[in-house]
Amino acid sequence: MKVRLLFFQSRPEIYILQYFMCAYNWVDDGDDDDDSGSMDNFKNLSKLQLEDQLSCFPQKRSPKREEALSSIVKTLNIKPDHEFMDENSITLLYQCFKVMKKGSAKELRLATEAIGLIAMVIRCPDKAREVYRDSVPALSKLLKTKSNDSKALLHSLAMAAFFTADIYTDETEQAMLLIWNFINPDCSMDSSRHPPAILAAAISAWCFLLSTLDGWRLSYKYWQGAISYFSDLIANKDEKVRKAASVALALIFETNTLEKFTTHESVTSEKQEEKNKIIDKLGSQSNDISNVLNYFKEGNCPDIYVEIGEYEVTLSTWSQIIQLNFLEQFLGKDGFINHMMENENFHELFELLPKERPPPANMPFISEREEVTVEFYLPRILRAKPHTSSSQLKLETKMTKSPNSLMSKTRTKFLNKQRAISQQEKAISCLAVDD
Repeated sequence: MKVRLLFFQSRPEIYILQYFMCAYNWVDDGDDDDDSGSMDNFKNLSKLQLEDQLSCFPQKRSPKREEALSSIVKTLNIKPDHEFMDENSITLLYQCFKVMKKGSAKELRLATEAIGLIAMVIRCPDKAREVYRDSVPALSKLLKTKSNDSKALLHSLAMAAFFTADIYTDETEQAMLLIWNFINPDCSMDSSRHPPAILAAAISAWCFLLSTLDGWRLSYKYWQGAISYFSDLIANKDEKVRKAASVALALIFETNTLEKFTTHESVTSEKQEEKNKIIDKLGSQSNDISNVLNYFKEGNCPDIYVEIGEYEVTLSTWSQIIQLNFLEQFLGKDGFINHMMENENFHELFELLPKERPPPANMPFISEREEVTVEFYLPRILRAKPHTSSSQLKLETKMTKSPNSLMSKTRTKFLNKQRAISQQEKAISCLAVDD
């Protein structure tokens, strides 16, 4: 809302006070209070439900814990409650750790997903630091032993590092290294033993974290030979592995720090040669990686436009495309839309801007400009040296600054009206997404 206040003298004896207000909303003459109340009830119910389910964790019976975990995961997918998470994140995190140590396979999967959601929703910086310090080592340890749940653990580890790592340190790269040690054939764990789906998930998680880093922050000692490794995977029989490897190569070239991913000493002379080799390998494959092939040939990342509710998202780099795809894969389509609409961390990540849209057909339009004019008469008094008398000052103050003045009452009435409009608009947007 924009407000402009003018006070001027049109004639010697007439003062006119004008108050301009501009608003950019539509209003439904129907159930404003009912809809606003229903949204408040939903928020309160969501938080109460989460707190109630959190209290079920001390239960010794596995079905109760499993039911509580499932309910928490579903609720956080529908409504990312920042307030609840800032208050209860550490409690929920340690309850998840307990479940992961002695729970069933389903409990382990739900607990790892819950940890990813904790990192995704939390807003308190101090709590986020604690989530990183505790969750990343625990998930990494489980990744070495719980082979049946590797995909869920990889996703959760990537989410924890992506949202809670300190960007001014090497914490993100350390999490990348944990994933790299999982897939790199030179390490003790042979990547050829991983099923194709797990290998593709590991590469995608590694790329997801790489997409957050500037090239100059990367270490020279960790990633030597990465280009050669991913190039070999382009010929893999599995389509998911081929796609993940080709996107990883595109992201590496986008960082423009090829010297950190290759063993060649003369990077400038070898860059085009490496690119030509990749083009040859990509060209021999099916059309499922044609967008990556076009990137290496033309040097341009495909622009992708996504509309989510009232927001428009433009993806013009491989980093952005990888981030959106990975988050959508973790949350599912409906959960991803809910977080794009409600999660403040997503708003900052994608720099969301509301798109322009016409008013709903069933809502009358409210004018963008309302004007209130107050006129009052003051007798003209000729003076040798014009000045403002004390009575005139008192009258001006009474008309403009007094809480009981017409001006103040009009302003209060207008602001209350705009507040109701804003609440109605937000309620309608949320209901439209749910439909």
